[in-house]
This record gives sequence, structure tokens and C-alpha cells, in this order.
Amino acid sequence: MMDNLFLFIVFYLEIFLFYYLPIYNGNGTLFGTIIKDESFETDGKRILKNYRGGLIAFAFVFFVGMLLTISYSLKSLPYLYIFLTFTLSLWFFVSLRKAWMLRKSNIITKFAVSLKQRKLKDFTRYWLEIAVVVFTIAPFAVLYYFFPQLPDQVPVHWGINGQADRWEAKSLITVFAPLLVGLFVQIPVFCLKAETIKARMRVPLENAGKIFSLKEMSLLANCNLLDWLRLTVAIMFANIASSILATLANESVSIFINIWMWVTVLLLLLGIGYFVFQLRAINQEIKAIAGQFTFQNQAEAESWNKEVFYYNKNDLSFMVEKPSGTGYTFNFANQKSWFYLALFIIPEFIVLIIFVGSSK
Repeated sequence: MMDNLFLFIVFYLEIFLFYYLPIYNGNGTLFGTIIKDESFETDGKRILKNYRGGLIAFAFVFFVGMLLTISYSLKSLPYLYIFLTFTLSLWFFVSLRKAWMLRKSNIITKFAVSLKQRKLKDFTRYWLEIAVVVFTIAPFAVLYYFFPQLPDQVPVHWGINGQADRWEAKSLITVFAPLLVGLFVQIPVFCLKAETIKARMRVPLENAGKIFSLKEMSLLANCNLLDWLRLTVAIMFANIASSILATLANESVSIFINIWMWVTVLLLLLGIGYFVFQLRAINQEIKAIAGQFTFQNQAEAESWNKEVFYYNKNDLSFMVEKPSGTGYTFNFANQKSWFYLALFIIPEFIVLIIFVGSSK
């Protein structure tokens, strides 16, 4: 029951987020795209209305699914949650593609290019890196030390109240698998940060100095967001290790660990919100100066597949700014993109398997 309530809250938070995302960048924009003035009030608002109507339908389906789950004591709500979350993402991209067709032309022929060499150490806070390493690696050593003392049955899933509700026979897999997932998450996010720092940055000649300054602020906010994600995720997986060790302690320890887990989740969400709105404010300032967020030539503009994928064999850059001005993405013509996709997809499948397995 508590797990169902948790999924209910999370799903409707997702609905709220998806409801807000299309207008994230303010007036005249839709799904991160600056819309032609004559199209925004007609086709643009129609796309937005249909999109939000779909969200209401998804919200209704999930509500009915939860009622059926409670009424018939079913355990299928996690599957419905995964399916509808995936469908929400697809619905978002379908609507985004429609909005992309209404975009303003943002072609630039003369650019100013920064000669500044950005280095990883300039975007590194060593106290944070030490904390991430400690929270990621230390639980392995601690669990290894206490492994012989752990009971024959160890917890592998906990309810929203922090109480273990599924146990498995003690083994290296059941004890260390969650920590490996945490490690797998850390590696690609750190590599992504290192690549983002090297991302291409160009601005129009007019007001180049001011826009460069704002772009550097945007880059720093993106890196800070990734660092905050790495730190809080490391703490969360360390909490999981602590929950396993709590089987050797009394119940009050489990209560404390559960409270700390929820505090960490709250800090994660607050940090994401802070940096996202910081990026929004920077975008708004760039838009006020130049009328757009990102700056590209004709060939680069035509290399976007409905603002979702960028594929340009003639562009040597690997990381490029998104047309929405928020964040960066891969140039999928670069072979490194497939390596990074593998780094991200493998942990996602592991997390999915563990989540589905723990809900049985």
C-alpha cells in the first residue's frame, strides 16, 4: 500500500513537470522552440492544448489503475507506472516535433568564437569529488568487512516507511548489486561532464562579450547540476548499504536511515529545481539580447532531426548546445556517441530489472 502511494505521488509530480515543460522558456516559446509570431497564437496553442489533453488522459488512466490495484490486491501498479512514464516521454517528443515545424529561422553567418581553453580542473570542486568517491567506494569496503556477520537472509527491497519487505539469500550479488548500480551511474555522468566542458560555444558578433559571459554561466550551471546529481545519488546508494547493515542493529537505526534517505531525495529534487531555474533565467537574458538561445549556420540547423537528434558528419564537435538553449547533446555522427549511449543504457537496464524484480 505504501509503495503504491509513493508511485502515485511520483507519477503526478511527473505529470506536473510535463505540464510545465512546454512553456519552460517563457512567452513565444514552445517545447524549447522559439515559434514564429504568426503561428504561436494559432497552431502553437493548438499543439499545446492537445498535448495537455493527453496528459490529463494519462493521469486518469493511472488513477483508475491504482484504484483497481487496491480493490483487487494486485501488484501490477509498478508495471503501469513504467509503461505510462515511457508513454509520457514519447508523447512529449511527438508534440515537440510538431512545435519544431513552427520554429523561427535562427541562422547566423558570422560568429565570434571563444579562444578560452576550458579545463576540467577549472570546473572541479575537490571537496565534492572526495565526497562522491567516499560515498561510492566506502560502502563496498564496509559491506565486505561485515559480510560474514550478515544474516542468511538479507533485505533487497524496502517500503516507503523504510521497512524491508523483501528478503533474499545472502550472496555477493544480493549484497553488492545495488552498489554496483551506483558505481555504474557515476562513471557515465562524470564522463558526460568532462565532455560538456569541451562543448562548442559560438555567439553572434553583435554583443559577443555579454553573450559569451552568459554562455559561460550556463555551462557552469550545467556542470553544477551534474555534480549535484552525482553527489546525491552517491549518498542515496550509500544509504542502501546502510539499510543492509541495519539488519545487525536495532529498529531505531533503520528509522534514521529512512529519514536520511528521504532528506537526500528532497535535496536532489531541490538542487535540480534550483539549477534548472538558474538556466532558465540565463536563457531569458540571452533571448532578450539576441532573440534566440543558440546560434548555428544553415548546415547545422538542417542537421537536427526535429530538435531531438543532431547528426552532422562535417561538424567535428562531439557535444553541441540544444536548440532550446538548455543543456547539451551528442553529435550522433561522432563514434563516441555510441560509447556513451552504452554507458547510460546498461545501468538503466540494471535498475529496471532490479526494480521490476523487487516488485514481484
